[in-house]
Amino acid sequence: MALRQQGYKKSFLSPELARAFQNRFGQELTHCLRSWKKSASPADLCAKVLIFFFQKERPKLWKGSFHQDQDLQTLSSFSSPELEFFRERNLRALPPSVARVLCLWEAGVYHLELWSTIPTAEQVLDLQTQGRRCVSLLDHDWGAFPLGERDVFSFLIHDLIHADHFFKDPRLREAQMSFAQQMKNLLLHPVIQEKRQNVKWNSQIEYLIADMNTHPLHLMKTLKSLLMPELETGRLQAKDFQNQLGWSLTQWQAFARLNTPLEKGLEFRELLLQQAQFRSSKSPGGESKTLALDQNFSLSLAYSRHSASFEGESETKGPYLL
Repeated sequence: MALRQQGYKKSFLSPELARAFQNRFGQELTHCLRSWKKSASPADLCAKVLIFFFQKERPKLWKGSFHQDQDLQTLSSFSSPELEFFRERNLRALPPSVARVLCLWEAGVYHLELWSTIPTAEQVLDLQTQGRRCVSLLDHDWGAFPLGERDVFSFLIHDLIHADHFFKDPRLREAQMSFAQQMKNLLLHPVIQEKRQNVKWNSQIEYLIADMNTHPLHLMKTLKSLLMPELETGRLQAKDFQNQLGWSLTQWQAFARLNTPLEKGLEFRELLLQQAQFRSSKSPGGESKTLALDQNFSLSLAYSRHSASFEGESETKGPYLL
């Protein structure tokens, strides 16, 4: 588990080291897990697996620093020694959010589901519309390297960190839930379904809907960047967003100005935090307003700044680049 200068590796183990861990400790961990499942909660299971992993990989350097998380300090003590460890301190080389999620999950504050499989992007999206996330504990093969990206322990850590991104700020959680519901509706549009046949574009939209968990404004900016060709050619227009998402004219205007010099500060509140109820019967002059907006939007595209990027981007700024 070597450290790098400005953060931590995406995966603690290489494929070769993951297989070596399986050969050395896999049978022991599987036996322990079978015993733990008889009485441990999902959060406790994850805590026990992570501590087992760090104790085996770094027997003398697995304990991290004591943390000062006030939300955890106000919790009652846990009967599980592993959860009680996380209530007080971190594992070495892990961000504090891992301990936070495990404890608040156990306390019922964070609504998480423990999976033994990797969910599809649509399954994650559906959970997020309900205000939930899932955590994958891939215990069928401790030496696996799922999706060719990271070992199973790093995969678990990755899910826990994303859970904290989703739940930590209640207002942003509500906004992410709103965005998830809008994306669930947008994915049904024929143009979006056609674009998903392109493997590269589909991987980008799946990253957006299932793996970003970032600020809602950035989610909307990324969405607009992905849809730029369709917006420029008119394949997607105001009426599509109004019919498919129930957007008001004000919401469409705010979206149209994103990534342009016309963008106005915190207009994403109109898109996410103040959902307007869509009425099928347009007010007098509504159709002409929509048409004029589409024409003005086409003109504003010339100024569009493709600021959203997902190639190699990490949603976690600072030292924890997982």
